[in-house]
Amino acid sequence: MSKITVIVSAHKESPYLLEALKSAITQNFDDYDVILSSDGCLELEEIADRFGVEFCFTPKKNHSSALNNAVYQSRGEWIKDIHYDDIMLPNCLQDLWDARDGSLVHANAITFWDDGRESIYKAPKEVTWLDLWPPIQNPIHAATIMWRRDDFITVGGRDEEMIDAEDYDYYLNLLSLGYKIKHCDKTVVKYRRHKEQKTETYSKWGPKRIAVLTHLLKKYDKRNSSSAYLE
Repeated sequence: MSKITVIVSAHKESPYLLEALKSAITQNFDDYDVILSSDGCLELEEIADRFGVEFCFTPKKNHSSALNNAVYQSRGEWIKDIHYDDIMLPNCLQDLWDARDGSLVHANAITFWDDGRESIYKAPKEVTWLDLWPPIQNPIHAATIMWRRDDFITVGGRDEEMIDAEDYDYYLNLLSLGYKIKHCDKTVVKYRRHKEQKTETYSKWGPKRIAVLTHLLKKYDKRNSSSAYLE
């Protein structure tokens, strides 16, 4: 078993993916391994072989199911997930490892555009249930998170019914069950913004957000009497 498994999640071949993989295999950290997780693109196995990393293929084109499969295949005590279009800074794993506590640790990020623009996202020092519910805005930058593998499996992993915001649902699940989220006051990733992205912000109303909110309300309103919600 290694200390950390890095899962690079991808659904197609892309120049961005090569950058993400390079950043994953050049970390200033000794005890870790890397898995390239593909949701529906078997051709990515050749890229995994080229970089000398493991490959995990999930035929169903669903990020949550692919991530769950990759976690089950992993050997790390902790899991760091990064999407194909983002970049891990060299200090990423070491800083997250040094700050690890509870079930999940999150940190700061640099958002960047292909035209050279950049902005820094500073994560809040504390995130509680009340910061996430009702689900209006997500204070945790998903590109920065690292979580404990055993806890991920115990709570059931990612909800494969979620069409979006599956990371947000995972935070709610952890907090509602009494698990802790820890903050790392370091900048650990560069988060790329580009035209291919399908991300829709929580501040923008639309069919996708309505579907997400409806699913979350049905799932978590049943637990509203839980004391975990009041902590």
